[in-house]
Amino acid sequence: MKHLSGILRSKWLRWSTGFLLVVALLYLSLRDVPPQDVWRSLSEADAGLLLLALASVAVNTAAKLARWAVMTQRGDYPFQLADLLAALLIGQTVNWYAPGRLGDLSRVYLAGRRGGSRSFLLGTLAIEKVIDLLAYAMLFLATIFLLPMPGWLADSGVTLTLLAVLLSLMVAVVAAWPSLIEKRLAWGLGWLPDAWRSALLPRLQAALSSLSVLRLRSDIVRLAALTVLVWGTAVWTNDLVLRSLGLDLPWKASVLVLVALQAGISIPVVPGRFGLFEYMCILSLGIFGVPESLGLSFGLLLHAIVLAPTSLASLVAFWWVGARLNRLPQAGTG
Repeated sequence: MKHLSGILRSKWLRWSTGFLLVVALLYLSLRDVPPQDVWRSLSEADAGLLLLALASVAVNTAAKLARWAVMTQRGDYPFQLADLLAALLIGQTVNWYAPGRLGDLSRVYLAGRRGGSRSFLLGTLAIEKVIDLLAYAMLFLATIFLLPMPGWLADSGVTLTLLAVLLSLMVAVVAAWPSLIEKRLAWGLGWLPDAWRSALLPRLQAALSSLSVLRLRSDIVRLAALTVLVWGTAVWTNDLVLRSLGLDLPWKASVLVLVALQAGISIPVVPGRFGLFEYMCILSLGIFGVPESLGLSFGLLLHAIVLAPTSLASLVAFWWVGARLNRLPQAGTG
């Protein structure tokens, strides 16, 4: 029984099950799709529009970097923009290929490798996730009133929207009354041994200090503007890839693709979300009457444009980080 239990909990079984699930979904949706139609669509795609889509992905990454820089500037340590960029690129790529949001943890580790509080950085990532979750909820609510949504997507969107509202309220309360929260925190840790409390309390306080960015109106405006740019360029990238294939669809199609992808590919089925990504695109565009061959072509192109440049850039960033940090002592703190 122990051997059987070990097999059921093994990573190999989870990845194999996920891979077989994706293969089954793709087979059911593409069994009648002629491969030559997909190849013809890919070969006839407008190269100029695809280059614009790549530029949109670059602007999207720059906006994410600028937003993170706004959040980290309120810390006691001046994090360098180059270090944040390298950590962001590597973290994004790790999230694509590894389960459990390991990329977010790698961002914290790498950005804090030269100095500064990693607990503070972890707090900025928590703020980022709540902001993006709230932006997704707003996009979902705007979309659900404009388009018919499949049940699975509507249910996922409602769940994420409720989670976004709950987390946003919690963050707002903590940001509004920092002194009270810190006192309650110290009281709540009173049952721990002194050594544990002395080690844990400063780290939690550092993480909570990241919320100071939400107490200044100028910073909130900048975070909001950059978040609009992040999500706006994501929609624009979808639209450009659609138009490169000759699909002149309303902007609602690009929004629906984004909503569906965010809901679907958050499940780490296989590394890179290969197969699942394309299947989400086929389902989304099918609502607009797009043939499965064109839906698959769109999914393949969009997947390559989103994943390939970031993966290549992260390799350069990883080399740069290694070469730079080998000459320096570890300086990161809790």
